[in-house]
Amino acid sequence: DKVARKYWARLKEIYADIGMEDAALENVLNRYCLMLSEHDGLLALLAEARAALEELKKMRREMPPEAWLEKLQKQTEQVLGLEAAIRKKRDQLLAVEKENLLTAQSKIRAVPKKKAEKKPTGIAAYRAARGG
Repeated sequence: DKVARKYWARLKEIYADIGMEDAALENVLNRYCLMLSEHDGLLALLAEARAALEELKKMRREMPPEAWLEKLQKQTEQVLGLEAAIRKKRDQLLAVEKENLLTAQSKIRAVPKKKAEKKPTGIAAYRAARGG
């Protein structure tokens, strides 16, 4: 799947940049990339279905009313079904993102905090400067 492969390469680069190349995540990220590809495919189908619906609306006067209404109903059901599938796929993607460092909040929680060096102040700084 070429689309999934593009997403995979991008995510692999991002994870390498933050030092989180982990074989344990590969299966999840692979599945995530496949889901992104499926989502893109659903969006393309939805665009086609909406275009067909618009064409059907233009043909209203050219068809018998009963036939036109039947086709309109089927086309509308197809569009609604695709929209529902896209919403479901987006919910699935969000669930994966929340669990696997693909959202900003999860990245912030997962990145180890750097300990700030405590510099001596006051009398301790004076003694450290004098070597004592």
